[in-house]
Amino acid sequence: MRVIEFLLNLVGWFQIVLGCTLAGALVAGAVYYFDHGAGRVTGIILVPAGFIMGAFWATRIWIRHGTTEWLSGIRQVQ
Repeated sequence: MRVIEFLLNLVGWFQIVLGCTLAGALVAGAVYYFDHGAGRVTGIILVPAGFIMGAFWATRIWIRHGTTEWLSGIRQVQ
């Protein structure tokens, strides 16, 4: 059972990290759309920054709450 719980928490960790990475990619895409010169540099910085921030945030959630519990709590809020 502990292995299954670990794997489910790992999947939740990846969901949180990919969400932050996608947010960074969307912002980088918007900046690139409006300014091609600085857009490349901004994209190169924002996408990995979103991934790193997402990894820190997901790890913090995993330690404090557990990612599956935290993600299920988000989906219940209305």
